[in-house]
Amino acid sequence: MRLIPANFAQHIEYSPLTPSEQVQASCTIAREKVEVGDYDAGCLALQPWWTIGEWPKQVGLTQLAAAELLLTAGTLSGWVASTRHVEGGQNCAERLLSGAVALFDHLGEATKSGEARAELGYCYYRQGLFDLARTTLRCSLGDLSDREFELRGMVLIRLATVERHASKLHDAVGQLNEAGRLIDYLSPWTKGRFHLEFATTLKDLGIAENQSEYFDRALNHYRDAFSHFEGVGNHRYTAIVENNHGYLLSALHRFDDAQLHLERARKLHQRRSHDATVLKRRMEAELKTLGMRSAIFEPRLAPIAIDGAAFVHDGIALGPTGFNVVEFYLSPNLGQPPLPLARVASGGELSRVMLALKRLEAQRRGVATIIFDEVDVGIGGAVGEIVGRKLKQLARFHQILCVTHLAQIAAFADRHFAVEKEERRGTTRSRATTLEDADRPAEIARMLGGVETSDKFVRAARELIERASE
Repeated sequence: MRLIPANFAQHIEYSPLTPSEQVQASCTIAREKVEVGDYDAGCLALQPWWTIGEWPKQVGLTQLAAAELLLTAGTLSGWVASTRHVEGGQNCAERLLSGAVALFDHLGEATKSGEARAELGYCYYRQGLFDLARTTLRCSLGDLSDREFELRGMVLIRLATVERHASKLHDAVGQLNEAGRLIDYLSPWTKGRFHLEFATTLKDLGIAENQSEYFDRALNHYRDAFSHFEGVGNHRYTAIVENNHGYLLSALHRFDDAQLHLERARKLHQRRSHDATVLKRRMEAELKTLGMRSAIFEPRLAPIAIDGAAFVHDGIALGPTGFNVVEFYLSPNLGQPPLPLARVASGGELSRVMLALKRLEAQRRGVATIIFDEVDVGIGGAVGEIVGRKLKQLARFHQILCVTHLAQIAAFADRHFAVEKEERRGTTRSRATTLEDADRPAEIARMLGGVETSDKFVRAARELIERASE
């Protein structure tokens, strides 16, 4: 590759994202998805390194990045197993989280050890191992400094959940009172969990001790929980708060107020059903434009099993996800039945599904900039050109930053940066060079044919650029 002289090109030197840095960035995205209850998107964020039910790929990662991957994968496994009642799912989560704890302990990362133990303790709780959950969560508190407000608050809330399920309601209130002293430092998501747990505990206390004062306090906490969950856009927890709030009002014979909350909960459920239908139609249209002409995409809403519900009313099971759980199903080829996305899609198909989802989400939210890192995984040839054209269309409305090794995608760029690694003074650096129009054919020819290019590849590169500009 020929570098452009300084008076013709901008030179930007930077250290490239290593595989470990890529993993840590993807883990951050996955955790953000967990916060809003979008576990499918969280799993997709980790897809290059991990598929649910399997052990993550850790080759080439630092120990810290490997531990972070184990922690995030274990957290996601626990939530997915809990919401979808996956048999043996908590055991898988337990193995991943135990691995994360061991690695963080080995590295002397006390705060991360505490975070991993907090997730492991919650995993034990989900399995009904309350004594082990309690011990693990208390050990987690011992790992955390007094300044780790968010993590300490989350652990105290989870301890309260364990005590409530162990019928130690006053102990649960004690944990929540301690968490309440940190309330000003907690994120909206954790504040929502705090108020929901406090409301549930006070409701149980009111029933156990026949004290109406507890019910009144519980209603206030339900209102606060709804506000926080609605603020972060977690529809699953918003729905369950509305249901719990409504049923408590019914039990107190405040029927007018109860009907209001139950109706709002049903509307949330109806909205989810409607949105699933809209998403199916729009995703299938997007996938057709990406070369998957016969693909079937289905967001399926399945009712929660009664034996795993938080409670049952009028034959309807309710849990942390509301009335139901959601999972994406895909049939990539004609004549194949739709199966869970995580099990059926190849790397190339997942790349296109992710591109389609990102495109629809960006359109819905009005996102200014979208970054695609190696969206070409598992694709090539004609499909690569289709993806490149789709990215070009997206660039009419958003700023698109795309990292690609595929010439068919690079040909569509408005601004093309060539990246070259070099070793200097015992370290490796990368140089990104802005290519002028006259120099693009040579770079794209190199992407097509390797280091040694010929006139044939240069002609092919020019043809790609010409087609991309049509």
